[in-house]
Amino acid sequence: MQLLPSLLAAEVARVVTVSSVARLQGSPVDPDNVNMEGEYSPWQAYGRSKLANYHFALGLQREFEKRGLAAQSLAAHPGLSNTNLASHTVQEGGGGILGGVSHSIAQFLGMSAAQGALSQLRAATDPEAKGGELYGPAFGSNGPPLKRPVLAPGLDDAIATLWMVSERETGLAFDFDSVAPTRSA
Repeated sequence: MQLLPSLLAAEVARVVTVSSVARLQGSPVDPDNVNMEGEYSPWQAYGRSKLANYHFALGLQREFEKRGLAAQSLAAHPGLSNTNLASHTVQEGGGGILGGVSHSIAQFLGMSAAQGALSQLRAATDPEAKGGELYGPAFGSNGPPLKRPVLAPGLDDAIATLWMVSERETGLAFDFDSVAPTRSA
């Protein structure tokens, strides 16, 4: 929220939130157990965080649209990228057996970090991109960046819960109305 005034002051503004294919195995944030106490699993936490990022991006776009703001919010995911995330996780003993398997798969089938960044770059710079869209590799985890389908089962409840939990946990209210006037269409 503290960056919102600067963002909305820009003539053309986009927010690109990084998600992951792991969002598909994630569950929405549990407002009663945000930190997954007693049920923590690294992969479940990663999936949940990436699903939360996806929900954040779509929720932010809804807020922009509701107020007639020109800013746009998009989501993007890098697909399977061979970066130091997996290797570092394995070196630190995290991720369990899936961490090692994921690292091996990324080494052989993953895109380079530069290729993985292309989806985020396209979402940020493509003049045809629109708020509320998702960009990712053409073949799910690999390939050139394309607009991907936005899957929305339970989206309204998930976004409302995420906003409520975010405000509660950060102590910051999402007060769009005090930051920018509504533009007429």
